[in-house]
Amino acid sequence: MLAWWVDALAGRLTPKGERKPEVVELAPADVHVMTAPLPPGGRVAAIVAAMAPIPPEQLRWTAHVTTGAGGRRQVRVAMARKAAIAAARRKAPLIGGPTVIARDGHERFVLVEGGSGSTPAARRTVIALLAALGLILTIPLTTAFVAGVLAASERRAIAAVDNGAAQRAEVQRALAERLRPALARPPLSALAADAIRAMPAGAAIHAIRRDDSGLVTIEIDAADPDRVSLPGFRRTGQWPVTDRGIRSRFEARP
Repeated sequence: MLAWWVDALAGRLTPKGERKPEVVELAPADVHVMTAPLPPGGRVAAIVAAMAPIPPEQLRWTAHVTTGAGGRRQVRVAMARKAAIAAARRKAPLIGGPTVIARDGHERFVLVEGGSGSTPAARRTVIALLAALGLILTIPLTTAFVAGVLAASERRAIAAVDNGAAQRAEVQRALAERLRPALARPPLSALAADAIRAMPAGAAIHAIRRDDSGLVTIEIDAADPDRVSLPGFRRTGQWPVTDRGIRSRFEARP
């Protein structure tokens, strides 16, 4: 699937004159073409189901609808066995596979759209651009904590759901709810800046950290620890340190 997308994007970078999409034409013996009137409100699929020479689930078909004299509409349907189409596509190793067509006289029916026919140079350019885009998109994940939670949650979500769209939406909502508290917490850099503004002259931050539960611990060295206080934090410890005065520990869950 990734190769198909790379080829499709690279096709837009490849000049039309350099594109070499491969086209495979089915043999007349592998194609059945029929013409039928198309009444108002009629469905082509219903006509195919009623007139196909073999069960419709074994076929791949495409149709051209035309309007004739008196406004009467008719449909021209070309159909071929899926097995015959698969065999034809296996003969062409190009990315995206070949376009498979059927002909009835001068009329051309496209049964399967193939790759764009992009050049290798264009595909390499697309791959490089996608890699650069992926690198840019990872920049906002500034902490290992958020990245680890996101990866673990995504693995659990993928293992827990099937291909149902409703279930995928529910998992995405639940994942967002689980990550919201972590993403809403102020970054440690902002907390450190607030602490520096509240500290008296001569005081210095020794350490600042946040554990998995969201508890933030800030340790501050100061000659006079009684002058050190951090709004929203409570002092939980104090001890002397060599040639740096007294170290105070503050904790909170901001």
